[in-house]
Amino acid sequence: MSWGAAAQRCIIDNTKLARLRGCGSRAVIVPEMAAFAERYGFQFVCHALRHPNRKAGEERSFWTVETNFLPGRTFASLEDLNRQALEWATVRMRHRPQSKTGLIPAKAFEHERAYLTELSPHLPAPYRDEPRGTDEYGYVSVEGNYYGVPGSQREDVKILLYADRVKIYRQQTCLAEYSSTCCKPNTGSRARRPDCCAANGPTSPNCWRSEVGVADIEPAQVGLFFTLMQKRHKTKTTLITSNLGFGEWGSFLKNPQLTGALLDRLTETSYVFKLKNGRSLRPPLNQQPGADG
Repeated sequence: MSWGAAAQRCIIDNTKLARLRGCGSRAVIVPEMAAFAERYGFQFVCHALRHPNRKAGEERSFWTVETNFLPGRTFASLEDLNRQALEWATVRMRHRPQSKTGLIPAKAFEHERAYLTELSPHLPAPYRDEPRGTDEYGYVSVEGNYYGVPGSQREDVKILLYADRVKIYRQQTCLAEYSSTCCKPNTGSRARRPDCCAANGPTSPNCWRSEVGVADIEPAQVGLFFTLMQKRHKTKTTLITSNLGFGEWGSFLKNPQLTGALLDRLTETSYVFKLKNGRSLRPPLNQQPGADG
């Protein structure tokens, strides 16, 4: 892929990672893997059962990595491993003659390039597409986390799950983008949704944080909440509702210094509405909406 071209078919073992069911020519590829292959202009094909020559050819690649790339190397991170692997595969191994055939991969590639599919230089990052319904509070649930959907509509949306972020679309319009790296799965309870985890909320034109202070939050979430509000300070519109007065925010944030700095930013250029004896927008179960109570 790094050479800017791909073969039309990628022969793989009958592994469950890419194969949904069936074997060989009857194999059905996992939809996400099939979509990934289509984006790069090729298709996955499982080799036939009891085809030892084809199978050995695939497993030889793993043996080469285990005996030529990994020994003696250390990696500071996954990114460092990928960087070293790319250099090893495209620079060192590319010009190294193969043991039995004496073939040099770089020269073989130039000969085969005419039969390969050229790749676009601007390929989007892979993602998983999932439909979601917006709940009555304006949130969607994604892998145990709740993400706010801007606006007052409660229609179905489309979720694009990337490796490091989540995008929310409605009718081909991107409503919001959140970072998925700051959110860890919770119990799924709506009361425990991480209100601080609007993540890439600074990129959204509007942000609504409701019921602040209803549930206890962890120290890490307090820091994320402060970071979010600091980035949106004087740049974006933010609406916050809470049943607690400002004097009580320290009881659930549990950080006096951070609480003071947060309230300074929230109240500097904002309008504060204090509602007393306000009528609830949620009527009792035995009362119809709009009826006088």
